Amino acid sequence: MNVIQCGATFETRDLRRRIFAGDIVIVGPTRHSLKLAAFARDLLWEEFTPLNPVDAHRSITSADCAAVLSKSKSRLAAHPEARRLVSAVLADLKCDPTNTFVTAPRLQTMTNCEYLADGPAEPARPHRDTWFAAPGMQVNWWMPVFEMFAENGIAFYPEKWSESVQNNSAQYNHDEFLAGHGPRPGTQVSLDESKSFRPVLQPGGIVLFSAAHLHATVPNDSVRTRYSIDFRTVDLDDVGAFDGADNFDAESTGTTLREFFSAEGSSPLPGHLVTPYDTGAPVVAPA
Repeated sequence: MNVIQCGATFETRDLRRRIFAGDIVIVGPTRHSLKLAAFARDLLWEEFTPLNPVDAHRSITSADCAAVLSKSKSRLAAHPEARRLVSAVLADLKCDPTNTFVTAPRLQTMTNCEYLADGPAEPARPHRDTWFAAPGMQVNWWMPVFEMFAENGIAFYPEKWSESVQNNSAQYNHDEFLAGHGPRPGTQVSLDESKSFRPVLQPGGIVLFSAAHLHATVPNDSVRTRYSIDFRTVDLDDVGAFDGADNFDAESTGTTLREFFSAEGSSPLPGHLVTPYDTGAPVVAPA
């Protein structure tokens, strides 16, 4: 696994292959990623006013904070301007709009220590997105909204990239999970945090990584709440060719592919491409 510092032109077939092989790509802020981060900041300031979103937890109850966070997350995910800016970020990085399909942007947060241990600020414990029925060709995009630190960001476990890690993904079916049934997949072994990789980015900077990467939320030991935006992309050709990262240990069923829509509009992925991923068995590429 390598960490690649990359300029604006990145979304080529060759670089996707490197992401599928475990490389982590870090991109400096682009014109529209800065605008997306600013849009999210404005939304959060509006919801938390007169409090500063990064330290509002010092002044309000956890229940009130959770309510504001839930509203903010829903607003960002559904807001036409946020979705337009996501498409513009993809264009900044030369993604082919006819082939790129993307999920709605998600506002994520991690408050200080145990202030909010569940609900809208529940930390993501070590997992691969493929344990949640994500396809192997999924590329994850993660960007901070405010200034961030290693103590309140995201952690990767590169030594586990191509190793099978004990987990409970066999109990996970995506449709059942969306209906409120079944456990959240997670690792069932302890990890050596000293070997984790914790990138620190400027607001609007982007880290791109495979859905097959083992990663987690860093427990927030800082005094500031961390806010980030993430979304996922797949390339139409990769979906059709079953081209992506190897399935190391995911046994989940169902698929998240119905949550993707065209970067140049709102059309979903063609049904005939989605169906092979929703067979009721873990997805593997045909021989």
